[in-house]
Amino acid sequence: MTGVTNYQWLRNGTNIVGATNATLSFSPLAFANFGGNYSVAVNDGAYTTWSANATVLPPAAGLVINTPPVSRAAAIGTPASFSVIASTTSGSTNYQWMMSNTNVTGANYAGPTAATLNITSAQLTNFGPYKVRVGDGFNFVTSSVVNLTIAAQPTITNSLSGSTLSLSFASEIGPKYVVEWKGALTNGAWNQLATNSGTGSPITVSDSTLTDAQRYYRVRMQ
Repeated sequence: MTGVTNYQWLRNGTNIVGATNATLSFSPLAFANFGGNYSVAVNDGAYTTWSANATVLPPAAGLVINTPPVSRAAAIGTPASFSVIASTTSGSTNYQWMMSNTNVTGANYAGPTAATLNITSAQLTNFGPYKVRVGDGFNFVTSSVVNLTIAAQPTITNSLSGSTLSLSFASEIGPKYVVEWKGALTNGAWNQLATNSGTGSPITVSDSTLTDAQRYYRVRMQ
């Protein structure tokens, strides 16, 4: 024993400038300090020994899914999307959307590694369970499973109050519901009356009976 003890802290095998005390401190702790392999070389003036590696990780509690994705419906051939809002303390937020535990890939998807996953055209091959894995570069959390289902064609019910006709139908989260009319079924194009986004609650659209002697109505999803 020489009676001399020297310390040199390293990160990924490179000396940390000024880190020559028995304790390595971060004040304040910053995102740049996370990750990497920390070790210390201890020297007595004649011999040197190196510690095992250690890693500084941000707290897992600092990674939170604030607003999880929700299940939705879509008509075949129409777009659909899932979104998540998350926060981290590490300064980095990463996303990976999965379908049936497999990472989402393919030309029919946009944003599989972003906060919003866009499905450009819903097909039978991409109806299924989805979830998103959110990471901060060190830890990760996974959302609950949500589903993309085939939207059911709604049935219209109607009621008349004076000269106001009210058309009501059920809606699902996801599709847009376009209410259209014709004066006669033999007419050409349908005329648009209203467009509403589905919320999972009933939608009511009103029209006047004073304009035409008769009108036919339909609901189209897009």
